[in-house]
Amino acid sequence: MHDTLDAQVEAVWHKLQRQFQWSLVHEQAAIIRSVTQDLAQRAAPINEQQIKLAIQQAYAQCLYNAIMAMRRNNPRRNVQPNANLACDDIYTMAFRRALILGVDEELARDIAQEVVKVLITNPEKVRDPKALISWVWYQVRDFTSRYRRAKSADSLEQAEQQTNISAILVSNTNVSKQIEDRLFAQAILDLLPTILSPLQRQIIDLVCFQELTPRDAAERLNTSAHHVRVEKSRALAKIRSHPALQVWIETD
Repeated sequence: MHDTLDAQVEAVWHKLQRQFQWSLVHEQAAIIRSVTQDLAQRAAPINEQQIKLAIQQAYAQCLYNAIMAMRRNNPRRNVQPNANLACDDIYTMAFRRALILGVDEELARDIAQEVVKVLITNPEKVRDPKALISWVWYQVRDFTSRYRRAKSADSLEQAEQQTNISAILVSNTNVSKQIEDRLFAQAILDLLPTILSPLQRQIIDLVCFQELTPRDAAERLNTSAHHVRVEKSRALAKIRSHPALQVWIETD
């Protein structure tokens, strides 16, 4: 059974690697081995969506590790090349996401460069390396929103300077929307592992952040759309009722 799972993981890895043109292909064996071992410990039958998610998380960890190794001035010869490849992948992800959000190619390049800059200079902002891909998407959405709120500015830098941070906050009369819009703010990122179940964290990531429909999220998680909606509501209720969240809202 383990050999069969290993073959499934390898097949999905190749599919994702071709689709997203991942650069750190020399990490393939380690990723396949790690993902296979992790999935083999699960009791429930494993489907392709679960394998995809596990591989994406493992690859995100590799990207983060490559950049952190460079930050620590690791003397190994492959550190700088790996970091360069990781930055290329982050740039490509951010660029494609920006295009999906409807910006032109020139601005998409600027946004992608800004995302890479933030990651290199402040990697500690990524609270969970396995969620690095989601973090990149959040950064792209944030930079895109800033541009759209200040579209008359001549450049992304000017747009960032003119953005009024208060415009990011939504009305307290819609707390659930506020939580969804700013879910990955640092104050909340620290709390999620302690107040949500693993399934709830995945649902919040897929539905609130990656903006998948409950049906699409359900397909990825091998469950029903109704279950996704219920767990999303429960997760938002937990977040909303946490004392630290109230402090954060009042501070902002």
